[in-house]
Amino acid sequence: MGNSVLKYKDVFVSLLGERYVLSESEQLEGYAQDETRDLGYLPELVLKPKNSAEISQVLTVCHREGLTVTPRGGGSGVSGGAQPVEGGIVLCMERLNSICDINQSNMTVTVETGVITQEVNEQLMQYGLWLPPDPGSAAFCQIGGNLSEMAAGPKSVKYGAFKDYVLNLQVVLPDGRITWTGANVRKLACGYNLTQLMLGSEGTLGIITRVVFKVVPLPKEEILVRLAFSSLQNACDMICKVFEAGLTPSELEFIDRDSIDAVSAAKKEASNAIDANSKSASEVVKEVSDNTEVLLWIGFDGANRDLLLEDAETAADLAQAYGVLEVLVAQEPAQKRRLWEYRHLIGKTIMEATIFRDIDLSFPRSALRDIVVGTKQVGEKYGLRTVCFGHCGDGNIHIQLLRDELEDAKWDELSTLAVTELYELTTAHGGAISGEHGIGCVATLGMSLMFSEVQLELMQGIKTLFDPKNILNPGKIIPDLSR
Repeated sequence: MGNSVLKYKDVFVSLLGERYVLSESEQLEGYAQDETRDLGYLPELVLKPKNSAEISQVLTVCHREGLTVTPRGGGSGVSGGAQPVEGGIVLCMERLNSICDINQSNMTVTVETGVITQEVNEQLMQYGLWLPPDPGSAAFCQIGGNLSEMAAGPKSVKYGAFKDYVLNLQVVLPDGRITWTGANVRKLACGYNLTQLMLGSEGTLGIITRVVFKVVPLPKEEILVRLAFSSLQNACDMICKVFEAGLTPSELEFIDRDSIDAVSAAKKEASNAIDANSKSASEVVKEVSDNTEVLLWIGFDGANRDLLLEDAETAADLAQAYGVLEVLVAQEPAQKRRLWEYRHLIGKTIMEATIFRDIDLSFPRSALRDIVVGTKQVGEKYGLRTVCFGHCGDGNIHIQLLRDELEDAKWDELSTLAVTELYELTTAHGGAISGEHGIGCVATLGMSLMFSEVQLELMQGIKTLFDPKNILNPGKIIPDLSR
């Protein structure tokens, strides 16, 4: 297939310009992986269009000639969604980076999908507005990737995910046609919901080029509480009690003891695992007692600080009934940054310490203890270290299997067996195999565990309807769809 793609290089140069068509091997290597670092597939060309019209021209050629196209945002995904598993063309979205309109009256923002997520909020905050979903990679992930993977973040427990803020999408279809999926309104009861169909589709149905978001007023006040528990069971009971007590946290986050230990060990081995401007990991670890098994963070936001303090006090009082070891409260921005620090260090520390396999499980929050205990049992069974952390308030945790010193073949064998058992564990509890990281090429093995044959056939039918030649991001989401 390589020659059939490369022979169209001059065609794409004529459409985009020579500097925006990459074909040299050293250039292509930067587009072979996302953050799923134990996998990689080299594309044959990388194209960098600047707008929907250029993408339309590119896809018109690709559809006519049967050339595969893998869209790529910031490359921050951990499910292999941006990896070109069949080679072909990578369509890099970085030049579609305009914030097109901020409408204060209607409280909407329109952006191109190559915009960095954090930059959207930096602009909105100047108007006292805010797009609440806050993925950990906000400083470098792109809006399009968040839409394609159905991303969320810590704020989702109160505010929901990106999908809950999308009013309308501009999409380039596989044959090059350009369309909007809906209307810029908050209520729409007109036929099939094409907007929501595109969300989470990982570039398999079309290329999302613009999005209209509804936004909300920026909270004036925030308070953060950190709780330490010596018992996983007590911490999990506390999580459910927060909601039973009528509290509405803006964040409710969780890490386990193995996460604490992993950060500590990584710091000892690599001093650059922590931002030089942060407290060192060794100082942070000293703040966590040796008998701490779980740390919880509970955030509250709103307009009235006194009311938020009452909520924080209520949460602290509830925690006393569950044997809390320590309660820390932060009100000022610097205090909150310090208190969040340990939660924010985990992903970066693991990433710099070893290869890992990310499992992004979603389940009823009452099942958290069983999921964590089951994870540890699976890890012990296959001799794999595991860390568990994430968004326990809405029943979504990230489990990372750590490769450490395992050889390639052994790692592939054991991690696949372990992932399969973890998917079986969460589906047995009524859960899902991905909450916010998507399926990509990594989690496809779990689709048949979660969905019936009828459901998969319906999904495949949708894919075939939109993309009968299967040129857009082949090898993703649906396990048995092949060219």
